[in-house]
Amino acid sequence: MSVFLLKIIAIVCMFCDHIRYIVPNADTESLRLFGRIAFPIFAFLITEGYVHTKNLKKYIMRLGFFALLSEIPYILFTVGCKICDKVELNVIFTLFCGILTLIFYDKAKKNLLSLVAEKENFGKDVIKRIFFLAGYIISISLLIILAQEAHMDYGAWGVGVILIFYILREKKILKNVLISSIFIIGLFVKCKMNLNSINYCIPLFAGYICSAAILIQYNGEVGKYKMKYFFYLFYPIHMVVLYWIYNIIH
Repeated sequence: MSVFLLKIIAIVCMFCDHIRYIVPNADTESLRLFGRIAFPIFAFLITEGYVHTKNLKKYIMRLGFFALLSEIPYILFTVGCKICDKVELNVIFTLFCGILTLIFYDKAKKNLLSLVAEKENFGKDVIKRIFFLAGYIISISLLIILAQEAHMDYGAWGVGVILIFYILREKKILKNVLISSIFIIGLFVKCKMNLNSINYCIPLFAGYICSAAILIQYNGEVGKYKMKYFFYLFYPIHMVVLYWIYNIIH
């Protein structure tokens, strides 16, 4: 399964999730199941984009730009359609934090490997590396806390999933075993450990398991079509369209 196909699956599932707030008498539980498939795929694709991008700076700037561009449509959709009563930050901010976390993780890993190599030559360089390592670890922690406290979509769990996908990227067997575990943890977080909310938890559980099954089929190929900006633009545009439809219906 290529990157292009994964992106198509993700945006279709996201759209199914969002449309349940607009269409009267929609099958909410089924549509929520589809919705839970989307984010893990987006998180996985961010790690692939980080690894394969030819220009990391432009990639980060593009994410930041579309995060800002999508915020007003996101507010119109979530607050305007009475999905929530407070302003939150859209999911591209979460992806943006996630890729920054990957940068700091790589820097921390590089410093740690250097420290291990120089363990017998303790000196100023080693002390400097220890300070840098601590700084990178603190930066990762702050980004995860920021995602939660700034009310980004999927919060700390979202950034954590991106980081775990990256760490396990080359460990295919371990990754395939743990992907489902990650999403089950997310299930409990979403359900707030309230196992009595069966009607709420079952679609989440099924959706996360489905996303794990889909991601395991990834073949490492980009696909025939790229349509890079289509996927970026689809996010804010579809929310504006749904907001417009909501106002017509209601």
